[in-house]
Amino acid sequence: MVHRALLTGGGTGGHVYPALAIGQRLLERGWEVSFLGRPDGLEARVFGAHSYDFHGLSSQAVLGRGLMQRAGALATLAKSSVQARALLGRLASEIVVATGSYVSVPAAVAARSRGLPVLLVEPNARAGMANRWLSRVATIAATSHERTSKDLRCECQVTGVPVRQRFFDIGSPGLHPGTWRILVLGGSQGALVLNLILPGALKAIAVDVGGAFEVLHQAGYGKAEVAEEAYREHGVKAEIVEFLEDVPAAMAQADLILSRAGAITLAEICAAGRPSLLFPLPGVAQHQLQNARQMRDAGAAEIVEDPVVGAVASSLREILDRDRLAGMAKAAGSLARPRAVDDIADLVETLSEAT
Repeated sequence: MVHRALLTGGGTGGHVYPALAIGQRLLERGWEVSFLGRPDGLEARVFGAHSYDFHGLSSQAVLGRGLMQRAGALATLAKSSVQARALLGRLASEIVVATGSYVSVPAAVAARSRGLPVLLVEPNARAGMANRWLSRVATIAATSHERTSKDLRCECQVTGVPVRQRFFDIGSPGLHPGTWRILVLGGSQGALVLNLILPGALKAIAVDVGGAFEVLHQAGYGKAEVAEEAYREHGVKAEIVEFLEDVPAAMAQADLILSRAGAITLAEICAAGRPSLLFPLPGVAQHQLQNARQMRDAGAAEIVEDPVVGAVASSLREILDRDRLAGMAKAAGSLARPRAVDDIADLVETLSEAT
């Protein structure tokens, strides 16, 4: 008997790549897997690049909006739930795996209306608004932290963050005498502070660190020109891309990763066993700062909380030492959870068998 699952999540890599990792593992186990997301979102590009069965569905955020916008979003949600219910019937899906964002809501609602189980995946220590709401209809949630259960209304099981196998297969960093290979990950939306500040910081330490820089910098959609201008202004050579298609391959070449501190990115850095300098995104509840501090406390990363040229230059000057980087890389690898994807796939199969 062939088992079928519908995976849904989108908006950012933090929702898309966990779905991709879980979907790939289920496919390896003989499942038929379909993906559901916004037709104009990152998920359409990612799943399309892998030639997976992808279905587009409209969705809008409901909370934090004006009355008229909220009414429109609720109308879209109702319409999308009907469409999702019909899709589940056509696909003969046995379970919905929701990795977050508002596009997951109609699929989860539709699944419960059909009596199907819903597995919610929450990689962050504190759940976001969409997943808090989704937990009301979820059968169980796979989390990365015990404390996350306080935010959710369903049963929880700690599994760790699902990461694609390719990150675990990277191996130890190679030695590049005379060259520091730096990978900058600002996410699909980019990190303006990295685009503007980093070139000046690299120029400031170029004489001190005894080597040339090879920089691969993901600037974010529509932001490459700003980063390119900053690097030109400071006379630092770098390869600038809007979006990095093959992050595992880029990490394999990196001596040091500069990044925001989203839960998915940090899990990938740990799976790859790479040292990092983190720039937590400021915001409500400081989720990324909490993530970054856990990495720093384990000796796997350092943090820049005040992203100005002087502070970034000082941190880089301290970190760019071969022995220091090797110790940080080892600490990062010790934090990896290689069983996470398999544990979540096991949950999917258990829930399917119970229906």
